[in-house]
Amino acid sequence: MSNKISKIISLLTAATMLLPTASCGNKNSANTISGIKLSESVRSWSNKEDKYSELLEKYGTNKCNGAMVVATDDDIVYLYCGNATEKDGKTPVSQDTVFDIASASKTFTAVCILQLAESGKLSIDDTLDKYFPEYETGKDITIYNLLHMRTGISDYINNPDPFWNISGAEAANKQLSDILQDRTTDEQFLKALYNAPLLFEPGTQFSYSNTNYRLLAFIIEQVTGMKYCDYVQKNIFDKCGMKKTTSMAKDDMTYVPVNYEEQASYGFTDENGYPACPNNSRGDGGIHSCISDMVAFDRALFGGKLLNKQSMETLLNDDDGYCCGLYRDKNGYSHDGSSLTCSANNKIFESEKFGYVYLITLKRTEDTVQNNADIAEPLKDTGYTEGTVNNGVYVNEYAGIKMTLPEGSYMEAVISGRLCQALKKKTKGSNLLKNATAYSMTETAAEMQ
Repeated sequence: MSNKISKIISLLTAATMLLPTASCGNKNSANTISGIKLSESVRSWSNKEDKYSELLEKYGTNKCNGAMVVATDDDIVYLYCGNATEKDGKTPVSQDTVFDIASASKTFTAVCILQLAESGKLSIDDTLDKYFPEYETGKDITIYNLLHMRTGISDYINNPDPFWNISGAEAANKQLSDILQDRTTDEQFLKALYNAPLLFEPGTQFSYSNTNYRLLAFIIEQVTGMKYCDYVQKNIFDKCGMKKTTSMAKDDMTYVPVNYEEQASYGFTDENGYPACPNNSRGDGGIHSCISDMVAFDRALFGGKLLNKQSMETLLNDDDGYCCGLYRDKNGYSHDGSSLTCSANNKIFESEKFGYVYLITLKRTEDTVQNNADIAEPLKDTGYTEGTVNNGVYVNEYAGIKMTLPEGSYMEAVISGRLCQALKKKTKGSNLLKNATAYSMTETAAEMQ
């Protein structure tokens, strides 16, 4: 088991979503995603209204091994579902097929916190010692810091050594296995937190850490007296009519990825034999949704249905490019997520003509690199200058990363733990970098299996 687990990078979060109710969106039901019927042979649909020609030119040919949609507040512009099936192995994926959205769940957690701040049940200026009295360092860390990833707390998944006080690849792999299979308790998590050193002084830097959003889920539970999954169900899913979406529910994904057998060989399955959902890791991931529900959520959020104006300003205020559960892009906002089975990408960009435009993709994990690049290309931030690099091995003693990629491979890496994944083209199943974390690789080089 340990040799196989050593092939897995912790993508549980990462690395590197239209509308049943009037309260959350489109009044014209004919143009909702649920009203669109795809044939068995034609798995895409385009809105041919002239006003959408520019959007279709940019996004109307995108495809993925899963489901994707382009939508405005009023209409569906483009829908594609293909190259993947549901659990029965026969039914094609659709706008209602449920995927694990992984770290894209963080947006929901941030909204929950700001709802509670609106009602006066907490303040984002509260320090963590108020909620975790045994956490001595907590007096210097605020809820605001958690929301913006500026705590200095190490990532319990992607940087396990300092958080869990362990050392070496074998220990890190065992810890990852324990997390994915629910063998770590909240008590063990908090005990490790209380003893873990900070990576930097709180409030001084940005560092993506899943730990921050798991702690936010704990705070939600303390303040409300409800389980995180119950609170988000009542205050977001139900309000938006998200009938297919759940949080921390086992065996509710209707999609089983093409690399299912590979994941099963690692032992990462539940009692029914489907990909495991670690219930303890809430707040930072764990929401399962479909593109029809995710569009409902985006429209409700940016339409002012879930937060008031002041709270929305707080949500979208960014520090070092990270807002509250969303990244600030050049022309909008986004968050992605990647688990061992599924990948999600939720982009919201601002348009003078349409207001907000929502681009949402749910797919199998091994397609993340290429499809994210395809979708992001029309939104490419030309404010940055592209550089060139020579092929070869790069070693930086400060970064502690050394890797060699075989000819014909490509790689996406987001330092800070969001995603670090290398794939071989035309290869079935994921080929994941060995023991990669946000800060180091524990062995001599990245190993392509």
